[in-house]
Amino acid sequence: MISKQVFIFLFLLSPLSLFCARSRDAIGALKLLTVKSLSQKVIGQNDIELVGDVEILFDNKIHIWADVVQIDKEKQTITARANKGKFIKLENPDFFMLATDLFLDLRNKTGWAENIKIHINEGYISSSRAEKIDERTWTMEQITFTSCDREVPHWAFCAHNAKLYKNSVLKASGLLLKISDIPLFAFPGLVFPLQKKAGSGFLMPHLSFDAELGYGFRQEYYWFLGDHCDTTIGFNFLEKKGFVFSDEFRWARNPENFLMMNSQYAKEWNALLERKGRIISATDTHYWVQGKYFQPLSFGELQLYSLIRFDFGTDKRIGYHFLSDPAQVEDSFYNTIIQRYFDRKNVVQVMTHSEKSLRRQFVDLPVPTPTILFPQQLPGQETVKTKKEEREEKVEINYAPRFEWSTAFYRIVSHLFYRHDCFVDHVFIDSRSTEKLYINSRIDRVTTSSPSIDSNTARLFYKGAVQSNWKFLDNTLRFFVEPHLQLRSNIRNTSVGNTSISRKHHKIFARYGLELDFPEVLHHSSDYSHAYYVQPSIRWSCLPKFYQEHWHHIDHHDRIYPENKVEFALRNNWYFDDFQIDLLLSQAYDFYDKSVTFPLRACPGQQHLSPLCVLLASDYNRFNISWSQEYAWKSLALMQSEITASLSWDKYNFFLGYLYQKDSILQERGLLSDINSFALVGCSVPLGSEFALHYDGNFFSRYKHGFPIFNIIKPTLHRVRLEYNGHCWGMAVGFEEKRYRQYGNWKSERAITLGLQLQSIGSFAQRFRRPVISGAPADYRG
Repeated sequence: MISKQVFIFLFLLSPLSLFCARSRDAIGALKLLTVKSLSQKVIGQNDIELVGDVEILFDNKIHIWADVVQIDKEKQTITARANKGKFIKLENPDFFMLATDLFLDLRNKTGWAENIKIHINEGYISSSRAEKIDERTWTMEQITFTSCDREVPHWAFCAHNAKLYKNSVLKASGLLLKISDIPLFAFPGLVFPLQKKAGSGFLMPHLSFDAELGYGFRQEYYWFLGDHCDTTIGFNFLEKKGFVFSDEFRWARNPENFLMMNSQYAKEWNALLERKGRIISATDTHYWVQGKYFQPLSFGELQLYSLIRFDFGTDKRIGYHFLSDPAQVEDSFYNTIIQRYFDRKNVVQVMTHSEKSLRRQFVDLPVPTPTILFPQQLPGQETVKTKKEEREEKVEINYAPRFEWSTAFYRIVSHLFYRHDCFVDHVFIDSRSTEKLYINSRIDRVTTSSPSIDSNTARLFYKGAVQSNWKFLDNTLRFFVEPHLQLRSNIRNTSVGNTSISRKHHKIFARYGLELDFPEVLHHSSDYSHAYYVQPSIRWSCLPKFYQEHWHHIDHHDRIYPENKVEFALRNNWYFDDFQIDLLLSQAYDFYDKSVTFPLRACPGQQHLSPLCVLLASDYNRFNISWSQEYAWKSLALMQSEITASLSWDKYNFFLGYLYQKDSILQERGLLSDINSFALVGCSVPLGSEFALHYDGNFFSRYKHGFPIFNIIKPTLHRVRLEYNGHCWGMAVGFEEKRYRQYGNWKSERAITLGLQLQSIGSFAQRFRRPVISGAPADYRG
């Protein structure tokens, strides 16, 4: 092959000066940077034909290899063809194409190609004929699209017609999905975004079937919209249940400027709803929108950071009801607008904030037995079958506006530090709590279980912290004082005629205490392969009792619990090579009785002693376990137990989480749940090199025992999935079951699922290695 430099040098020495001049004219007119061939021929005044291993690079971006190339200088066209059994190669920064015949009109940005094969990022397209109708659009006939790089693709989409827009979007009609050569699904039309960095495309679809819910289909589509911007669009359909549209949008310009938004809209058929005092089966509409937007703002030298959080909708249980990801049980919505400024010592923010919470609990009541006097059912009466009580609590709190200022610790003098938190706000609260009695799906009685609150007030809150740390004889002593000041305006109660309730407008108190850490004791082997650390500590904190009955409690800032508590803690640590065990024992005694102290620390049957807390944790390589328990001294009974364990080894993964709370704790601490045991179980086990088995389960129990292996547990969620991951595609077969309540009635949903995953793992670099271009410009992307 003759390089361009040698080619021009030979022409200067040869009598073919006419061809040399015309060749240089053509090169200049068409912006050709590199021209290589074995032979050249002048056909006409403006036509040049290059034959044999022709290589052309023009316009700094289009690269062509062919057996024969004809260049027309006047029409500015290039015609290329390949010998029998070979292909023309065309490459630009967006894709790589093979063809048997090629025509390009550089003036009008049009052209055509026969028998083409295109590689765009991780996708492969073949077509019998393609026509370039403008600068960035190709129309194709009889196409095949796949991401499999095998000679016979494991899967492919076949279509009669398609258009390729801007080398990044493929729109096809009359599609047929084939697995190997077997037709599987037909589609009227689909759009395939083909991006450079992130692969847009369909995620694993899920097909399901249930005798009660019918057929189901769940499909998500990941769409790469641009650098740092994408969205995932989903559709979930159950034949006899309803459907859900969902979208997860993400846009991040930089780490300090981003937008995230999740939205869901659902239609649920045959849902249990309350209508005109009755529980009926009807269509329900759900929606939920949640997101946040963070953006820096500059005003001269003043730098502010803006955070907007939006969260609203009917409920947050959409995903759980439609055999998707479980959502949180409590419906709480938070909307916030924050303007924040901070430096090394200060954080200042101005905000408006809204919280809306709905809690609902159903209790099954005993059904009354018919009397002997009226054993028969009277005309027009229903036989009593069910009796339920609903307890509903709605709370809405708005802080508008709110100003906050917090600082880091400042050194006042040696060993003495100070910091503070303060805020000023105007708070509005609306609280409703009702009880409804249902008999045979009819509302029999509605009562207000507690006084409704609809009021507002302005507040000023200041909390300081003065602390000092001292060391003596290897002991560490910390002393702290936390003064509090709360000021409040009159409480305006709009529920009783917009009247002002005159009460005391201030609270002044202080919390103080001491913390003493004794010296740490160490025992170890000679080579430090085994070691044991132990350190005791004593903490005393006090907040004296003062009169608070006049105060209108709104949130945790207003609710102050007195304490005069001494707590002893003993920390133990064992190290054995790669194995570690940590044990923490703590016991507290409050000199105040539990009628005024924090209720979640109360111990049933004790006035002053808190439960004995035991925290045991171990870590070995990839195995972790944590076990915390609380015991009551009087009966030595287990009050609360929480276990979490996880194991990751090679491709094996196991997880266990368990929480148990004794019935007396649920009642005395005023917790809303009537279930005392919860368990989460998950595992992933490989079955050979391409198969894997996954399981997720949620369980509950009302059986009174603190150890899960002895409990009679009932499931709320089962999810079993067998996955196959092949070369460029995957498949999953599974079973899902969920149980939940609607207006106190249990519902069970079961489904057999089938999922198909088409992956993009074709390797362009391994299949088509870009040739080295001698003499190419420095900015050419090689």
